[in-house]
Amino acid sequence: MAGFCDGRKPVFCCFYLPLTKKVMRTGRLLALAAVAVAALSCGLEEVGEGSHSNPEGIWTGQLPGPPGAEHCFVTVLEYPEGYDWRADPEPEEGRCSLAVYADCIPVKKIPAGKGTEIPLDPERHRLISGHVYTDFSDGKTTVIRYDGKELLRWEGEELVTDMIVSGDSLHTLSVPVDGEGFRYRVNGRPVIQRDAGRCFGHMRSFRDTVAFCFCQPSRSSSALSEDFYVSANGKVSKVNLPSSVVKVWDMMVHEGETCIIVSENGVLKGPMMLQDSRKWQINYMLYTDVASCRFTDTEALCAEVVCIHQDKRVTGLLCKAEMSWTLCEVGRTLSAYQVNDAGYYYVSNSMADSHNGKIFRNHMMYGIPGDYAVMGINPVAVKDGDMYIGFSSRTGGFPAVWKNGSLTSLKVNGYIARVSYGKY
Repeated sequence: MAGFCDGRKPVFCCFYLPLTKKVMRTGRLLALAAVAVAALSCGLEEVGEGSHSNPEGIWTGQLPGPPGAEHCFVTVLEYPEGYDWRADPEPEEGRCSLAVYADCIPVKKIPAGKGTEIPLDPERHRLISGHVYTDFSDGKTTVIRYDGKELLRWEGEELVTDMIVSGDSLHTLSVPVDGEGFRYRVNGRPVIQRDAGRCFGHMRSFRDTVAFCFCQPSRSSSALSEDFYVSANGKVSKVNLPSSVVKVWDMMVHEGETCIIVSENGVLKGPMMLQDSRKWQINYMLYTDVASCRFTDTEALCAEVVCIHQDKRVTGLLCKAEMSWTLCEVGRTLSAYQVNDAGYYYVSNSMADSHNGKIFRNHMMYGIPGDYAVMGINPVAVKDGDMYIGFSSRTGGFPAVWKNGSLTSLKVNGYIARVSYGKY
């Protein structure tokens, strides 16, 4: 899932220094990195062992199946046997492997943790077409790595909050650690730089156009204290909102159209979703207050709503643009989800120490097996109605991949951080 440029964490868990224009890695580095990574393929069984080991200790294995096949990719933070990763208050001081599995078979292991420039924080790595992109900052510089190899490095300490690959270019949104505003970079080169305001994340690529939305403090005397903008391939345009809008919850560009979640003056039931010239109401529970309402980073245009009841219980629900909706049981929240045109797929972790977690697979309900829970960043993928979930043990057992009711255990000490489906 993408992050948020204002520093918010996803519900389902998940700096200001002067910047120079000199960037140490630019151009077509993605293609160069791919060549470098392909050269590492060696078929070893352990990280850094064997005659084909490399200075970084990166191991690359063979993908299962024929070339070009699609796979369920999983990233796992694998710790040494006997190490209690759940109890360590400072896991970044430790070392482990950031491993990639394809259809439950290991295909890559990258040393991570102290001294590697590969953070253990799952919010700082992304899984894109089976490849791992990580960001790291040390107080002076920001480093992007591709499958463990350095790809980009620039001056200034920034936290990368969103990242996509479009063509041979890497697009990133980031925030300065000790400051305000955000940075939009292409292959490390700053394209848009703001020292005030915030972006909404949800960076998307559609028909060769990479777009995202952001806002800045307004200089006008309107009811809103911010002005709102869309960036499309770095070209910025202002979004004019109806005068009735009193709050903007979220913004994104979906399939080339600007979509906004707003509350309007005089509207008793809200929020509303605006999509270019169309408007419709987002469903939520009666007799509750809306605590948050934001777009999901899923295939279908959808809003995630968090409602608070009068008795303080919190309930999560999902509402697609065509006004269909689904909700957790009252008092439950969404722990991970995917939404497509066919329906809703979500996980709600067990509450407290009970074993009452739920899996919703487009109208079919399952119980979460054993002591499992979803951890990391939205470890759910859906392909042709099949639902894949990366479960981790709450008591120190092996993690496992769930598919349509069956479990496949990964016999490692650690947890699953992300899940995606696609080609390598």
